[in-house]
Parts: sequence; structure tokens; C-alpha cells
Amino acid sequence: MKFMPRKGGTMKVNRGEAAVAHAMPKRAALLAVCASMLACAAGLGCLQGCAPQATSEGASGSGQPQAAAASASVTLTDWTPETDCSTCHSTEATSRQDAACTASLHTSLQCADCHTDTTTLAKQHEGASSDDRMPSRLKQTTVDSSVCLGCHDQDEIAAESAACTALADAEGTTVNPHQLPDTETHGQIVCTDCHTMHEEQTDLQADAKAYCLTCHHADVFECYTCHEHS
Repeated sequence: MKFMPRKGGTMKVNRGEAAVAHAMPKRAALLAVCASMLACAAGLGCLQGCAPQATSEGASGSGQPQAAAASASVTLTDWTPETDCSTCHSTEATSRQDAACTASLHTSLQCADCHTDTTTLAKQHEGASSDDRMPSRLKQTTVDSSVCLGCHDQDEIAAESAACTALADAEGTTVNPHQLPDTETHGQIVCTDCHTMHEEQTDLQADAKAYCLTCHHADVFECYTCHEHS
């Protein structure tokens, strides 16, 4: 700055120069504030960069359970007799260890040993999913009696049930359940119509009689006693 001497030993400062001199401390303070703010911002950025970041799977909190549920669903693309049936038919698989179910007496057999209608089974399983409602009864396919008789001798089981009185009608006629009269309708009966495998059967004799009554609904085994025939 340029100072001008004045009387009395004092000096007079030029107005323009004085204004500049007065503004400099304010500018310095403003610059200091800006520098401080920038330093704080940089510090926060560093802290944010160091903080653990949530992954896309963990962000929702339930991402992993949802993924597990999705992976649990199974859709068949090509069913074969070697397919693991227990993946979908868990009830039937569990029955093999349930002493109350007949299936527990056949644990040496595999599913395909009894369910031999592979053509129909393959068709019914096209696009099937483990999310589908599982059938509790066979509707599109059956287990043929020849499968059971491959191990169980017909004459032997007929002899064992000769004294059975479960199939007795209202007139006292009793029929051996394993030696029915030879008729076309009786020829269509299969073992599983009376015997269940994968669920508890508490009263086999009552179940067998109930099946007979689906045709003999008057509880009379003699034919042509319910309807008039020309």
C-alpha cells in the first residue's frame, strides 16, 4: 500500500486501497470455510466407502429363503421308471416305513416293480411339477393283479381266506373274497380295489364289503335280483 503523510504525524490511506485491505480478511475467512467443508465432505466419502455394503441377496432380508423355496420346486421333463418318485410322492415314500401300511411289507420292491404301466405313467407325468397337488388314488392307471400274483399264489391265498365271512350278504350268502364267482364284472376286479398299500387300512373286511356293495347295492349277491332284465 501507499501511505500519504499528513499533519500531526498520521497517515491517510487511499480509499480504493482501503477497501481492498478491508475485503481481504473476509475473503480469507470464506476460503477457510470452503476448505473446511470440502475436507468434511472428503472425510464422509471415505467413511461411506469403507462401510460394509449390503448385497442384492441380503438387501431384502428374505432373499435366501425365497431362492431356496424356488430351487425346491421340481418340474419333470422326462419321466422314466428310474425317476426318484419320492421327490413328489413323499406320502407314498413315507408309507414304506409305516408299519400300519401294507407298503412296509414290500420294502424290497421299487415303485416301478408294481407300477408297471410305464406308457401311461410317462404321459401323466409330462410337465408335472412338485408344486402340483398329488393324487391320493390311482385314476389314470392301475396296478394289475398279475403284478401281485407274481409273488402271491392265488390258490394259497384263496385257501387261507376260505373261512372268511367278511363277504356275506343280507340273505346269508358268503363268498370267499379270493375266489369270487367267475363273471365278466368280477374279472375286472384287481387286488388294489380292496387292499390299500400306501395308507393305513384299519378294517380290510369292511372295505372289501363296501366295494362289493358298489354293484350289489341291495346287499344281495345273487344276480338279477335288483333290476328287471328282458
